[in-house]
Amino acid sequence: MGVLQVLGEAIRGIRFPELDPVSAGIGDFVPIPAPEETLRVAYVDGGNGVIVETPTASVSLVRGYLAVYEGAKKAHYERHDIVVVTWDEGSLVRANLYPLGEEVMDSEIYITLKELENDALRTNAARASLAVRRYLEWLLVERGARLADVVVKDGALQTSGGGEEEYAERAIEAFGEGKYLIGFSKSSTLKAPPGIPLNVGLERLARKLGVPAPWAVEVDVPEGKERIRSRTFVGRFHPHAERAFRVDVMGENHMVALSALLPFCADPFLLGYPYGLLDADAMARVREEEVRFLRNAAMGMADEDLRAAAWQMDAHDVISRMR
Repeated sequence: MGVLQVLGEAIRGIRFPELDPVSAGIGDFVPIPAPEETLRVAYVDGGNGVIVETPTASVSLVRGYLAVYEGAKKAHYERHDIVVVTWDEGSLVRANLYPLGEEVMDSEIYITLKELENDALRTNAARASLAVRRYLEWLLVERGARLADVVVKDGALQTSGGGEEEYAERAIEAFGEGKYLIGFSKSSTLKAPPGIPLNVGLERLARKLGVPAPWAVEVDVPEGKERIRSRTFVGRFHPHAERAFRVDVMGENHMVALSALLPFCADPFLLGYPYGLLDADAMARVREEEVRFLRNAAMGMADEDLRAAAWQMDAHDVISRMR
């Protein structure tokens, strides 16, 4: 048998059982109503790219973006670029920050290595730049809370160690009465017994029951020390959307927050996904061609020792380019 025949047999063997709402711990399907008033909605995202990586130091570009909408109009936006130099000092990583514009963070910070997410493909110094990106995102969430009624952050409402909790807690303190924080996840690993992708099971159940979109279902997510206290939903935010998304909501009336998303979820590029997040992703992303340009420029300015140290890390990329 050829590889396509074997692949086809393997794919056809994947079958998900029916979702049992009781054992899955889910609530009822609830229609999401149209918003009763126009709220100011802010969107936040970040990006980063490693420009130079050595076994003990790295140089990265970290970018954060915040946009505030009043109705369909973008009333305010800001983008922050920071060149981050990190040094592995044993149990800590020292990060020196060089902003390209307004200074929004301390010029020198220390990150605890043992609390960082593990990534076998990156050195400790390079991993630390991702922590700086998350710090910046929370700082922009805090700014957004002062400018808008609802702040939407890319990803689940949780932290990942490395000191991120301190920035998250400070941001959350900025949300007073009538303010909402939403974590909108473009992908989800939520599952229900016995091994059903929860979003898939709920979409199938909604079709079976004839539930019209937009709808939302509250789901149980175990509380962990890294999770920000919030309520978690799976929702489909447009009648013709093909996908449901995980949404974490922090605030008094979750339906007010979910309703505020509806006017943003009609972009044909990805129906049901807020175009404010599409815009934030595009504006915050550090693209590969940008990283490649900056890397070439940096290596041209580097001394012999730095080039030799960087060469310890890039052989895999060089071999990958071999035809």
